[in-house]
Amino acid sequence: MTDAPVIDADALRSHAQEIATGRLLKARGLLAVVAPDVRLAIEQAAHAVAAGVAECLLQEAAKNTVVAGAVVASDQD
Repeated sequence: MTDAPVIDADALRSHAQEIATGRLLKARGLLAVVAPDVRLAIEQAAHAVAAGVAECLLQEAAKNTVVAGAVVASDQD
């Protein structure tokens, strides 16, 4: 039996949040025209989606070594 790749779950979650933050920074000009409460809601939604994607990847990786390998390989790039 082959050992499953070890995934650093905290690093994956952190990376997902960094991506969300980066995308929000790129969109700051567009977000500047919306009301502050709407901007906050958009930011919270973006971070929630990022967290959800990370959790989904972790769950799928726990069930599928091919997914786990892909997650580990993408972390090494």
